[in-house]
Order: sequence, then structure tokens, then C-alpha cells
Amino acid sequence: MTRVGHRGLSEKPAVMSTHDDWPSALSDGHEDWRETVFRHLPAIVMAVNAQGVILDMNNADVGITREAVCGQTVYQWIDATYLEIYRETLAEVFQTSELHRLIIRDVNGKWWWVSMGPVIEYQSEPVVNILTLDVTDQVSQEDDLGLELEQYVRVSKLMMAGQLHAAIAHEIRQPLTTIANYIDTSLRLLHQKHGIDKEDLEYLNRALTITLDAGKFAGELRSFLSRKAPRKTEKIDINDAICRAIRMLLPLTQTHHTLVRFELSCDIPKIEIDGFQLQQVLCNLITNAIDAFEEAGIENREIVVSTKLVDDSRICICVADTGPGVAVDRRDVLFKAFETSKSEGLGLGLWICRDILSQYGGEIGLDNSYENGACFNCYLPVNNAAESC
Repeated sequence: MTRVGHRGLSEKPAVMSTHDDWPSALSDGHEDWRETVFRHLPAIVMAVNAQGVILDMNNADVGITREAVCGQTVYQWIDATYLEIYRETLAEVFQTSELHRLIIRDVNGKWWWVSMGPVIEYQSEPVVNILTLDVTDQVSQEDDLGLELEQYVRVSKLMMAGQLHAAIAHEIRQPLTTIANYIDTSLRLLHQKHGIDKEDLEYLNRALTITLDAGKFAGELRSFLSRKAPRKTEKIDINDAICRAIRMLLPLTQTHHTLVRFELSCDIPKIEIDGFQLQQVLCNLITNAIDAFEEAGIENREIVVSTKLVDDSRICICVADTGPGVAVDRRDVLFKAFETSKSEGLGLGLWICRDILSQYGGEIGLDNSYENGACFNCYLPVNNAAESC
């Protein structure tokens, strides 16, 4: 979210205007029309001099009157955090007459989109035209979106860590069991063939005890980490959940120049599921596609998310991309833990997707017939379905 007083794109104005250039011979009807338009604009248009004094302003329909602000400095309404960049931007516009755009906050906590420029002459004095638009609601929505994205990242990391530890515990437990068996066999053979009592083999006995304890701990850890947390399920609209997930990832898709298209069927019934978990599956698949675009240097970056009802018994959510696809030799291990083609990946993303879907009787698979990239189909059973859209 770029809303920290960051200067926007600057550009040379196509036409430089002066106050004297404005139509001076308009009829009364034209004057009335212009006054009506300016009075009801949902934006503030000001003429501000180099000292920041407001010389003129339209009677904007935003709760601020022209009489109340003319002769005042614009700076007195700007939050201290954004005051310096506002001053610097205004000074630069006076020097260059280039257009500048920024987003600032006022002393009342409202957010404003500001466009400064060009420089014109007003009552024999150079002034800057400043257009100001209230964008508080839009910024609030971005804040909510940012919080959702932060929550998704945090929960994903926690889930990834839990799955990672569970998998490691599983992998460690098997060799520990094997080591314990070898030690126990060695103790028995030393006693049977060489007459050495087990009590005389202190260090081997200690090793056996420690190994058995470690194996037991690994088993308990895996059992604990594998327990499913209580799910907050509710009847949700699958299409709405998809749109929400894509909206949450909008900053990521924009940064990586990725187009996301929807092909959502309207006959999809609502189903009982944890909406956040479903969004996590979608986010994992989409971020995987973006990672594949980046690693392969793909220029035409497009992801299509579609839904359809299969045999009136299952919902299919398809995520297809225009990336490099999945190598044939990797398809059999695609959903196994720690199997990854990424240079810095853990190989848990698709494993987690499969685990989440399986909790609801669903499944995920790769469409091997898809030739334009990778295509993943997620299936969920229509259980306790509510009315469709």
C-alpha cells in the first residue's frame, strides 16, 4: 500500500494555462453551470500561493466552505507526519510546474489524494492548482486487506512450522527405532557369543536408553503436532471465498505483473468449510504459480481460477497458469513433503493443500492433459449444501 506521503508519477502538463486564458465572455448560463459543477464536486479545488496560503477554492460539497479557508494556510490542516513532504512537493511544483500526486493524512485522521499543478497566474500572482479528494474509505479497505494478508502469512508460517516439525519427527523416529534395534541386538550377541553380561556394557546400555527415549519423544511430538485444531466451519459461498483470496493477494500479483482471471460458475452450492483454510489452499496455489513465473522468466503471466459443479456431487476449483508446467519426473512426488523444485522451497505448500482438502473429504490433483502450463484441480464434496447463487 503506497500511502505514506509518497510522491506519485510526475508529468509535464500538455497545456499551460493562466487565469486570463479562462473564458471571460461566458454567458450567464455558462457561469451558472460552471458554478454548479464546482459547488457539487466531491473534491476540493484550491489556488495556493508559494507561502501555502489558499487564495481561492470551490464551494465543494465536502463540508468545508470557501469563506472558512480562504486566507488560511493549507499546512494547518495537514498531519505533522506529512507536512514536510507536502511543503517539499508544493515547492517543487512551483519550480518545475510539473504535476505531482501524493496521498496524505489531515489533522482529523482523514486520508486525501492530492494532485498539485500546474502553475498558473491568479490575480497577478503565481499559484498552484491543487485538487484534493477524500479517499479515507479506500485506505481503510486497504488497511483491512493488509491485515488479512498479514494474518494469512502469519498463520501459514505457523502451519508450515507445525507440519515441518511433524514431518521431521516422523523421519527421525524411524532411524532412531532402527538404531535402538541394532544396539539391542549387539547387546544380546555380546552376551550370547562372548559371555559378556549386559550390565557390563554400560555405555551401550545408556545409548539404548537414550535412543529409545528420543524415539518416544519424536513419536509424541509428531502425534501432538498432527492433531487438528478445531475448525470454524460455516456455510460459505465458494466463489466469494475465491474472490476474497485473490483480492488479498492483489499487492503480490500487481508487483509480479500477473493477470488473474475468473471463470466462476453460478450454480455452485454453499458448503460447510473453514473459509480461511480454503483461502490458504488458493493462496498457496497462486503464489506457487507466481514463483514459477519468476524462476522461469515467463513474460506472459496469467492465472485463471474457475469453478464448476461435477456430477451434482462435487465442486471443482481449478487454478491454471501459463507457466512452465510440471516436469514429468516430478508428478509422482508433487504432493509429498519436502519435494520441491524451488531453489529455496521447503516442499510443504502442496502437501498442506492436500492435507486441508482431505479434512473435508476433498482432494487435489494435477491435470496432466493441460499443456499450457500447470493446472491444479481441487475437489470438495457437496455436503450439507445450502442454496446456490
